[in-house]
Amino acid sequence: MNIGLDVHKKNSYYTMVDESGTELKKDRFPTTCEGLDEFASTLPEEVKVAIEASTSGIFVYEYLDGRGIEVHLAHPALVKPFAKKHVKTDKVDSKVLAQLLRMDYLPESYVPGKEIRDLRVIVRHRASLVRLRTSIKNRVHALLASEGIQTSEFSELFGRKGMEFLK
Repeated sequence: MNIGLDVHKKNSYYTMVDESGTELKKDRFPTTCEGLDEFASTLPEEVKVAIEASTSGIFVYEYLDGRGIEVHLAHPALVKPFAKKHVKTDKVDSKVLAQLLRMDYLPESYVPGKEIRDLRVIVRHRASLVRLRTSIKNRVHALLASEGIQTSEFSELFGRKGMEFLK
């Protein structure tokens, strides 16, 4: 049994096909833990699920994978040519994913292990905080410059002496 799952923030749409490619079922469910639990509880044994890689798709991938379901993460740019022949809808996307998975022709994205994924989340978060800090410092420098306030007497405006000056 193969399932193509088109995941979005609010709802996900799936198409289930058998080994001959016959469409057995299609439906949608809310992309929430409760919705995923209900969806997973209806799945038969030996099922494979294909999801297109996206922000919401990663959440669903980890959720289903954690429940022992065989999940494949499709590379979006490489799946696009297959779906391009049709009108792009959730139904078409889920059907294309299911059929590509069934034929063992699904272009997959690399998925590192859970530990690496968790470390990447931490590194991305830290990088965003560093960018935010830099942006704020640049705004302070620009504000002082626009008011004609000289800060050249400080080697580091955000060092100890510079912070005293700013206060």
